[in-house]
Amino acid sequence: MSQSLILKSARDATRVFSKIVQKTLPISKNKLPPIPHLPHNVLRSCGFHNSAPNYSKFLFTDSHEWIKIDGDVGTIGITNYAQEQLGDIVFCELPEVATEFSKGDIFATVESVKAASDLYIPISGEVVEVNEKLVDTPAIINESPTEDGWLVMVKLTSSADDELSELLTQTDYEKTLN
Repeated sequence: MSQSLILKSARDATRVFSKIVQKTLPISKNKLPPIPHLPHNVLRSCGFHNSAPNYSKFLFTDSHEWIKIDGDVGTIGITNYAQEQLGDIVFCELPEVATEFSKGDIFATVESVKAASDLYIPISGEVVEVNEKLVDTPAIINESPTEDGWLVMVKLTSSADDELSELLTQTDYEKTLN
């Protein structure tokens, strides 16, 4: 009788792989081989496309929003920490395209089974795109907060350089969590 496994992360896949290796290879009980780390191409072939993002391209707020800059457009979302604290997100209210915001304005609201939370825009700009998938499937934010769960894309204003310098790096953001 075979058992089905539901693997929720690359870490789960690595653990399962390690257990299989340890059970099938003839090894001494006192000397287990090191736990292997699966290569990204193996993880991708198993359906794990959401490996840890490169946070060096992200800037953060102390209110748990992130922004990733590409030219004169910033993609904005909430951090993994924020979505974990909120729990299952069940509703997301996003702004209209062409809406202009100043840094610190409330630009969206997310509701979870625990609470509702206003989100604050990390930089001034005009919304050029919203993630329409979140209207019907807000749980995408829980599944992939820094990739598929982005909220809006904003065209940066001329004051963006000064505003971006006030945001937190990954290291500084992580210090706020302790």
